Amino acid sequence: MSTRYLDNCDRCLTESSIPIAPTSVAPDGNGGVLATYKCPTCTAIWTCGWSAQSDDGEAA
Repeated sequence: MSTRYLDNCDRCLTESSIPIAPTSVAPDGNGGVLATYKCPTCTAIWTCGWSAQSDDGEAA
């Protein structure tokens, strides 16, 4: 499993939750990506935006 863009379902979050890989990742037009997730436990679907960040904390 790729470790890029992993997230957790807010509905099923526990200390032992396994991170979920996105079902799709697409550019958002602003230099970042929009990832779509589907929880294998409760089937909730959500999106999360990701962007690159430089070493000084500014958006890349």
